[in-house]
Amino acid sequence: MYARFYRWEMDRIDDKEGGIISFITNRSFIDKTGYDGFRKVVSKEFDYIYIIDTKSDVRDNNKLSGTKHNVFGIQTGVALMFLVKQPKSKQKKAIIKCHSLVDDAVKEEKLAFFKNNNLNSIPWEQIFPDKNSYWINTGEADFGKMIPIISKDKNEKTIFNFYSLGVSTNRDDWVYDFSEENLKRKMEYFTEWYNKSIESNSESGKIKWSRDLKKKFSKNIKAQFYDSLVVSTLYRPFTKKKHYTFKMFNDILTDNHYKMFGKALDKTNVVFHFSGIGHNKVFTSIAYKSIFSLDAVEKGQSVPLKLYLDDGSEIENVSDWALNKFQTDFKDKTITKTSIFHYVFACIHDPKYRAKYKENLSLEFPRVPQHKDFWKWSAWGESLIEIQADFELADLYPIEKVDSDSRAIN
Repeated sequence: MYARFYRWEMDRIDDKEGGIISFITNRSFIDKTGYDGFRKVVSKEFDYIYIIDTKSDVRDNNKLSGTKHNVFGIQTGVALMFLVKQPKSKQKKAIIKCHSLVDDAVKEEKLAFFKNNNLNSIPWEQIFPDKNSYWINTGEADFGKMIPIISKDKNEKTIFNFYSLGVSTNRDDWVYDFSEENLKRKMEYFTEWYNKSIESNSESGKIKWSRDLKKKFSKNIKAQFYDSLVVSTLYRPFTKKKHYTFKMFNDILTDNHYKMFGKALDKTNVVFHFSGIGHNKVFTSIAYKSIFSLDAVEKGQSVPLKLYLDDGSEIENVSDWALNKFQTDFKDKTITKTSIFHYVFACIHDPKYRAKYKENLSLEFPRVPQHKDFWKWSAWGESLIEIQADFELADLYPIEKVDSDSRAIN
């Protein structure tokens, strides 16, 4: 919301005389991915930018206390920014300077900083934005030289042609269940009360509504229960549930998911799911052989090994460009699209890769290096996929069960 106030003020600065804008807001504009456009605009429209970051965002550091460490006693981090426009001494690129307070300093210490300092006495640190308009935590420079696995830029050459989110239902408690029998009973009940709502022209409080379902309700579109639409789904890592896949009751169940697992969502495929742009937790990648939930991995994106076309035929998802590049660069015509799929999965699993490119992986989609031994990495990836995707086939860990009298423990 505060970006709109900046925009309102920016439109009112005299282009000939210039001026200064300053707001105290939450600190998201400094480093969050959703504000890359905002950073790009203010860097273009202003000549000097000064930021005082008081930090203490409890969401980023749960060891802090909002009431103790935050200048306003709130959970959200706070920052002060000055935007300076000087048309008479126009800069080719905005000069951006920032000073960050100690994250775990208490509220009183941070307020004392403002009381005891002026702009000239602050030890500013200059910021040099990267090409994607990130100001801090810009990651390793060599990341951009590696091969992109997917991209938002349709003109960029990538390893995979297709990628997708998981299924978003907006009513997980209804359409998922460990018990197939219980799931069918719930969805018969849900279908009945949805149809009763249409008949009475009143949204029943007995079921879970969403924007998409309300649109169908407004058009008087009735539902029918289909016993055959129950499939197995990877709901969370290594946790399968039964899933009722009626499109009306799953807000985001799209053609993308049918391309990966066929019209009945029952086709064989291998998909790997990895943490997407803006994730806050540790970067994760995991392989599946069934349809999967949106939140199985945080902000996850996925790439399948193959795609199913409308006529039932299959095509591989690795691009022809990638196949040619790998065969040419490694001087090996026996490299296949499947072996490239395995190679990529191994690369993004590498602990050294994840540690070195931690910041990059939170800002953009993964890119992979070209290791000297292609086939070793491909074999590792294939083994990892087998272990993860077929986890239910693994031998049970030999745990010995011991029954004892609980009274004896006390």
